[in-house]
Amino acid sequence: MGCGTGGFTIALADTLQVPVTGIDLKEDSISVGRKVAAAASIALQFHVLDILQDKIPGDTYGLIIMRDVIEHIPNFQIALKRLRPKLDADGYLYISFPPWRSPYAGHQHYAKSAVRFMPYLHAVAPSLFLKLLHRWEPMRKDWLADVQQIVANRISMHKFELAARRCGWKIEHSKTYFLRPAFFRMGLPTVPNGWIGRLPWIGECITTGCEYLLRPK
Repeated sequence: MGCGTGGFTIALADTLQVPVTGIDLKEDSISVGRKVAAAASIALQFHVLDILQDKIPGDTYGLIIMRDVIEHIPNFQIALKRLRPKLDADGYLYISFPPWRSPYAGHQHYAKSAVRFMPYLHAVAPSLFLKLLHRWEPMRKDWLADVQQIVANRISMHKFELAARRCGWKIEHSKTYFLRPAFFRMGLPTVPNGWIGRLPWIGECITTGCEYLLRPK
């Protein structure tokens, strides 16, 4: 879910040699994924749809992945509810995201202005954070709208866990990271922070990412 241009989706299909379906809201992203998969002769399915209202293809799945996606979805609780009947009886839902109070949860590392050097600004002063982005990067309308949604959601670990349980999910596993796995692209090691990352307030501030493995109750 939220596969973007399909890099991770294509890698899964190629490595695991199992049926894989990539789903995203943006047609241009899916178009890129289809072209790359075809060029690499990797068989998988891509679909353009809105997880909040469109029919999700296929019967059920053994694993559904939402990797750094849920913070971008308005009314993300609806997405959690709609995914439950799409899992096999012994299936899992994997979700990862940067929790709200983490240094770059506002996705300022994608900014092209000085905001990229301002960790925590999104959590400390969200109005100022958005004002600076609109002033310094006014031409990036789609990205600004995306950041505004992240700020509106403000998904902390506590908020997510509460929503997951209310939507009928059981948390089978969770893990927090001082340096999350996605940072391997920058040549950085993966560094979990264990119980420290679970400390109220303080834990999130030194956590760049968290991950959850869920099963229906």
